[in-house]
Amino acid sequence: MTFTIQRPGREHFLAEDRPAVFLAGPIQGARDWQADAIALLDGVDADVFSPRSLGAVPEYYVQVEWERVHLRRAGRRGVVMFWLCKPEPLSWRKRLRVLASGEPSRPHAQTSRLELGWELARNVMADPADEARGAVVVGMEPGFSNERFIERMVVEEARRGPVHRTLEATCAAVREALGRTPGSLAA
Repeated sequence: MTFTIQRPGREHFLAEDRPAVFLAGPIQGARDWQADAIALLDGVDADVFSPRSLGAVPEYYVQVEWERVHLRRAGRRGVVMFWLCKPEPLSWRKRLRVLASGEPSRPHAQTSRLELGWELARNVMADPADEARGAVVVGMEPGFSNERFIERMVVEEARRGPVHRTLEATCAAVREALGRTPGSLAA
């Protein structure tokens, strides 16, 4: 078994036939939940892709392309894991900097919500007999904005529930889903 962690700008050659896990969810304004998820997934036989950079943040288009490529890979052969966590409270200094910048504020997890809708639609529309179809696992911290609507869409409309309420339960579901994904093994 091989457990590798991949981040933007720090990739190694990867075999396309290996299972993949993509850690989708908020980065800006969120605690580093990806580090916790990586620890909880330690030992799975998969390449784990975390879009949270360590150190210098890649140029915008480089980051977006990296995420697009690896989201698709996990969507074909592995698991796209969504963890929708609440925003971290802003310190008064950070709040003043944001206000002074004059830039409009951005809704928390805006990109993650779009990616979740895309992955659910892609997964639901895929041919159930298609072996190149991964799983979507969704977890959501209680109190995440619009949680009732998101849960309804995941469970009732997309039939991809349940929505897990802890990061630990979400990662356990990823391990279970890896065992059902073609060509992969759970640790």
